[in-house]
Amino acid sequence: MRRWQWQQAGGRRHAYDAETTRPQVGDPLPVLCGHDVVPGEADLLGKWLEPTCWACDREVRVRENFPAAEIPPLPEPSSAPEAPSPRTLDVSPRPPHPRGPH
Repeated sequence: MRRWQWQQAGGRRHAYDAETTRPQVGDPLPVLCGHDVVPGEADLLGKWLEPTCWACDREVRVRENFPAAEIPPLPEPSSAPEAPSPRTLDVSPRPPHPRGPH
């Protein structure tokens, strides 16, 4: 299983750390963009039609040590839907990921 999983909630598809949390209906889910979103039943069982949270996408790329050219800049705050205030992001150093040569 991959460490970073995707879950629709809060109007976007967000990434979360599958090693530390599991999405549950009605429970706050800490996601990589720094927000806590609350998945509903339709988010866990329904079709995934919501757009990707680009801040989560970027954070997955950073944590997986993508080449710099493949890591987009952070999205403008105004481009995101209304959401709760973000938590403090974990910016601790990350060990290299064994992706192999590109």
